[in-house]
Amino acid sequence: MESRKIGDELAATITGNFLTATDINYALGKVFTAASQNRIPMRTAHTLAYLGQLLLMSLPDVKQEFAFRYRFEQWTNMLDRAVRLSPPPPEPELAPAADADSQSTNIGTTPAESGS
Repeated sequence: MESRKIGDELAATITGNFLTATDINYALGKVFTAASQNRIPMRTAHTLAYLGQLLLMSLPDVKQEFAFRYRFEQWTNMLDRAVRLSPPPPEPELAPAADADSQSTNIGTTPAESGS
């Protein structure tokens, strides 16, 4: 479930496409965050970074095919709607060692004998 969720989040860009350097940079920033939080394997992060590099290298050709013009209001609306990377799942809590020690000393005694 976590891998599907993070995969969807990493693939989401500001405009919904990978047609601008900003879109690619935004997605790569989420890859960087996920890798630094140990949410994706390093091998996956390397592959995604390489693919991001290829996308960036193709942008000059893409820009020749499409005319990109954004007004400031359009740009801020896209940023507000952009899918951000969710926080990592919480770490499982470990039982405190002191509780385990006190429980093991009371094994086989009645509550009156253990002082409880």
